[in-house]
Amino acid sequence: MTSTNPEYADMTSDFTASIKALSDGAALLEVAGEVDLTTAPLLEAQFQFLVERGLTEVVVDATSVTFMDSSGLRALLEGEKIIHKKGSGVYLVPSRQVRRLLELISAEPLLTGQFGTVEEAVAALERGHE
Repeated sequence: MTSTNPEYADMTSDFTASIKALSDGAALLEVAGEVDLTTAPLLEAQFQFLVERGLTEVVVDATSVTFMDSSGLRALLEGEKIIHKKGSGVYLVPSRQVRRLLELISAEPLLTGQFGTVEEAVAALERGHE
């Protein structure tokens, strides 16, 4: 299943997000482009969209994010909170730019986990189910 929150699908050409179901209660959120003051609310809304559909374990593939500012980081951390309230977590696969931002402000401990590849993140999520 692939879906994009239709309310936010075409609001900006600099940001895209798509959702793919992985397993029961888990999803892959693929994010691409720029996550800044204009697009950060769209990212945060994707997390709410997932929770409303019962998808509360999320792998975020941010490897195609070309830019993220503090607004984007706030949206990512708010997304983590939204998901964490349901007892689950966000497994992040950051781009070089996102990883650098997280390192600069020491935000790594605020996230469930960071991984080098989507496959590694999915495997970690599945290990959590064992």
